[in-house]
Amino acid sequence: IYDHLVNTNMLRFASSAELIYVGKKAGYASITQNEINKLMIDSALGRKVVVRLKGGDPFIFGRGGEEVQALKEAGIRFTIVPGIPSP
Repeated sequence: IYDHLVNTNMLRFASSAELIYVGKKAGYASITQNEINKLMIDSALGRKVVVRLKGGDPFIFGRGGEEVQALKEAGIRFTIVPGIPSP
């Protein structure tokens, strides 16, 4: 599950993964934040390994806090991995 700021070259490292674009740009959102949260939760409950890949700091420039809260409320265990550089 990746956003607009992710360097698409990074996605080639996940060639066997289902890639889901949930980007927002210039006032247009391809999907709402609530839908992103639901997608992450439903996928995790469906026993999928879920990666939420964001460009920039998700807690300053994004809605990482809201996503973390939604996962906690759903009882989903998660790990935050900061600082993945773009190639």
